[in-house]
Amino acid sequence: MLQIVHQTGKNDFGFVKEEYNKNMIRNYVTPYIEEMKNAYAIADLVVCRAGAITLSELSECGKASILIPFPYAANNHQELNARAFADENAALMVLDKELNGEILSEKIISLITRGNKINELSRNSSKFSKGDAAATLVDACEELIRG
Repeated sequence: MLQIVHQTGKNDFGFVKEEYNKNMIRNYVTPYIEEMKNAYAIADLVVCRAGAITLSELSECGKASILIPFPYAANNHQELNARAFADENAALMVLDKELNGEILSEKIISLITRGNKINELSRNSSKFSKGDAAATLVDACEELIRG
């Protein structure tokens, strides 16, 4: 059974909630998600932007995603991030200028109905994870201090 968890931001909360309810789609709509780890834990598929922190969270949690890079990000870095995931079959990418409800629903439906595709994206997403990133950073800082 499909259920949507949607973080809207403050301005769009009422409109988005109303649309899901009007269309009788099971939903949990909130302006902001305090505990992303809980949202990721229950998600099979994540639709989101492609910032570095978001992608690191997706890879650490091994989540399949449809990435929609923010088109005004500095040096187009979100598209580059998303392309890296898409090129490794770790996510689907839709450019913001190409995005509409029909395209997004087609992508979601194709993933839901294509057997193992969500699991394949999840596995490949996990390959980007650097589980020891904190230790690596500490080691690098200590090395710099030692000169």
